[in-house]
Amino acid sequence: WVVERTGARISELRRSQNRHEHFATDATTGLAGPDALESHLRDNFRSLVPFCVSLIEIDDFPGLVHLRSPSEVDEVLRTLADSLRLTLRPDDVITQIDRGRFAVLLVNCGATHASLALERVRESLALSLSVAEAAPFTFSAGVVESHRATSIDDLLEQGRSALRLAHGNGGNRVALAHD
Repeated sequence: WVVERTGARISELRRSQNRHEHFATDATTGLAGPDALESHLRDNFRSLVPFCVSLIEIDDFPGLVHLRSPSEVDEVLRTLADSLRLTLRPDDVITQIDRGRFAVLLVNCGATHASLALERVRESLALSLSVAEAAPFTFSAGVVESHRATSIDDLLEQGRSALRLAHGNGGNRVALAHD
């Protein structure tokens, strides 16, 4: 019991320290960048706590950029970032990898629950776009569980493969990494 409680307390302290690290944030979305994702992935791999990573990409983002003004593209990015923030758990780490691409780290979460959470984000996004009467857009996501990978690079590659699968099946969907 003592060892278990001590381990849990150490994990809590690490997480609280990570929240206070200062990572560069994107001016448009207010989300931390890829350096934050890497830091959190390293910490979670060390802790041996199960987690999932989801790589998210706005469907046909290059086409979206060509059809809309820069301010409209910024609004698209903000809208998706807001949907992620408002729908996911407060402890989930949401980062922006680059324009049109995001990542989410969901701690103590299996692939089924992670994919359901991202489906809720898709629903939330559709609802917010309809209420705001904004031009529609969608996103696809690839989800991978931490136990499936031996390194951060392997984990991210599997997430990219799952994301390609989601795009390959028509987009606007969540795909799980497979064996």
